[in-house]
Amino acid sequence: MKWSPNKSLIIYAFLIGVIAYLTPQKLNWTESYSNQHSWPYGAKAVFERLEDLFPENQIIINEESLFTGVGDSTLENINFVFINNNMNMDSLDFDQLLKLAESGNSIFIAANQFDKVLLDTLDLSIDLGGDLFQLMNLKDVDSNLKLDLSYVNLDSLFKFKGDTFISHFVDEDTIVCDLYHLGGIGESGNSVFIEKPFGEGRFYLHSIPLVFTNYHLLERDNNNYIERVFSILPYQRTYWDEYYKVGSQIGGKKSMMHVFLSEKSFQWMYWLSFLSLFLFMLFHAKRRQRMIPVLEPPKNESVIFTKNIGELYYQNSNHADILNKKINILKEYLSRKYFMHDINFVEHEIQTLKEKTIHKEEYLRSLFKEINNVRDGMNLSNTQLKKINQMINQFYTRTTITTKRKIDV
Repeated sequence: MKWSPNKSLIIYAFLIGVIAYLTPQKLNWTESYSNQHSWPYGAKAVFERLEDLFPENQIIINEESLFTGVGDSTLENINFVFINNNMNMDSLDFDQLLKLAESGNSIFIAANQFDKVLLDTLDLSIDLGGDLFQLMNLKDVDSNLKLDLSYVNLDSLFKFKGDTFISHFVDEDTIVCDLYHLGGIGESGNSVFIEKPFGEGRFYLHSIPLVFTNYHLLERDNNNYIERVFSILPYQRTYWDEYYKVGSQIGGKKSMMHVFLSEKSFQWMYWLSFLSLFLFMLFHAKRRQRMIPVLEPPKNESVIFTKNIGELYYQNSNHADILNKKINILKEYLSRKYFMHDINFVEHEIQTLKEKTIHKEEYLRSLFKEINNVRDGMNLSNTQLKKINQMINQFYTRTTITTKRKIDV
């Protein structure tokens, strides 16, 4: 059986795909906080835990902005959960967020950085030079995160490993003390989890979003930390944000291709398919393409044909017939160009042709005389034929030159 190059190409692409699939993948440490991602800093496990904490209440995944997706500011008794690296909104979404809080809803936000407008509205500030909190490095170094709850009598200590600088909240309103400290860092007690009333609702702000990821949820007994934080929220319907996540394409809403290419194996399959298709088109088209024939441009054979006929007449010494044809062509030319129909080359036609062609009278008289002398002759010599042919051609040439000069003028 003859081996086809296309079969080799298919087998080659298949082997590469198998090797790529079986190759151990590098762990993805991207901070996405998305409920769709199971990598360390995704939030798939946290979202599933949230469903366990509110079993009889509907958990709604919000993939639109607050202004367009949750436009009704009269909604009441709803929890809104935002977990992201930073919390920045445009003015329309921010106004909608404040209206939702004023209407009696609970807003939970966990982020490293908060919009300055939000902090000013709540009379808060962020201290960025806070404690060194061991959180991101895989070294076995621990730091304590202390959680205080108003309705829990005991202090709960939860340990997270890694290292990064974190921020903590500072109350700027020294007159109205309406800030509730819910959680702090170790022995320093700096607030990383606070509660702030706003209208009929409340803001719950947390400055360490990494603790709400898969990696730290599955570490030791930190599952209890997540449980106690979310237990502060009222037992009611909850909106989980997927729109404002970091790394999203359009404000947080991901396209199908973005989700598809987020997996390493799908990336290999996608690019291998393109490579295989390109190689197939390259080799297949090269084998099947026919040679393009070279076509010569068409030649004008009329001049060659006329010369051949003229030479045939001339070689047969049929000079009278040649001259009669020349004279008939001249008569047709004068009829078509100067409207002198049925010209007989007589005396009174000389003056008319002179006025139309601006030829000299002596030349026209000589031409007419030669035509009349030889057209009725039975025996015509070569010399006479050449002479009258030269005079007729001279008539054509002078007529053309005269016409061009008249046009130029």
